Amino acid sequence: IPAYNESTNIKQIIEKLLLQKEVGFRLEKIVVLSDGSTDDTAKLVRSIKDKRVTLKTDKKRLGKSARLDQFFRTVNSDVVILVDADIVIKDNLLFSKVFSSTDITKSGIVGINALPLPAKTFFEQTVEAGVMVMKGIAKRWRNGNNYLSFKGCFLVLDGKLAKSIRMPNSLVNNDGYLYFAAVDKGYTPAYVENCSVYYRSPMNLSDQIKQSSRYQGSREELEQYFDRNWDSEYNPPLAIVIASVLQSLIRNPLHLIAYIVVLC
Repeated sequence: IPAYNESTNIKQIIEKLLLQKEVGFRLEKIVVLSDGSTDDTAKLVRSIKDKRVTLKTDKKRLGKSARLDQFFRTVNSDVVILVDADIVIKDNLLFSKVFSSTDITKSGIVGINALPLPAKTFFEQTVEAGVMVMKGIAKRWRNGNNYLSFKGCFLVLDGKLAKSIRMPNSLVNNDGYLYFAAVDKGYTPAYVENCSVYYRSPMNLSDQIKQSSRYQGSREELEQYFDRNWDSEYNPPLAIVIASVLQSLIRNPLHLIAYIVVLC
């Protein structure tokens, strides 16, 4: 769990992970990587009295990619699950469902269905309309097995793959990097639609700009590290894009139009 000032949710997410029913697997440890947090993140992690919970913290702010790179060098487990500190997990069988749905040693990386929590404001509803367009594209394109389906808020990695990854510390699009690293090493990434986690959509324009800026220039960033046919990787078929936009427009025309205005 990479975490920077996540005192609002860090304890809840750890407790939810500890409640996972260990069917077909053993939860070895939960490692929280506190990236120079200045709030009560570290204090709250230490308050959880379970030997499986480990806190790694210092006062430096290095960024998520740098922390993941540090962590990958220490991996000795069969499977690594990357979990953002601000998500919500509602299913105590989530892990076992993921493991039973695919062979992780062949998949290398597994993505699941990341969904926005019910919107509370008009702006959140607007962002959600855009998210649904992208999810529609991701679902239709190669049956979900494309980079759009692999969200960094919850990713499952084969332990050998994780240990082999050296992540550039300045990297912005770390989830895309992990997906293409798996492909580059001969794995066949798998998307599991019937397993879900939830996240809160940006609640204002400033938060939306910060979040969307991560993906601006992501193709150019990743081109530095992988030799791919980037047009085929980043350009879904036009028919799929049109179908997804039309579906969202029929369901939620006002918010989709508002999203397009915000995007422009």
